[in-house]
Amino acid sequence: MNEQPQEPLYVSVQSDGRIEIETPDLVLVLEADGGLLSVLVFAVPRDVLLGVLRIGRDGVEVARTGEWRGTMVEWAG
Repeated sequence: MNEQPQEPLYVSVQSDGRIEIETPDLVLVLEADGGLLSVLVFAVPRDVLLGVLRIGRDGVEVARTGEWRGTMVEWAG
């Protein structure tokens, strides 16, 4: 088995409920807003947005590099 060394994670919870998980190369941000959960992925430095995933009761939207591509997955029922 090929094991890779673990990189340290820094996890913080902001006063508005946002959760940030940082590694030396990526930052993952979880935000709840208006019934949606948004997952934002940044490259370090944090001003480089790689993609966004919005999860709601009706489905999931995916964006890449900050531009919505119209990808939508709808839940059945």
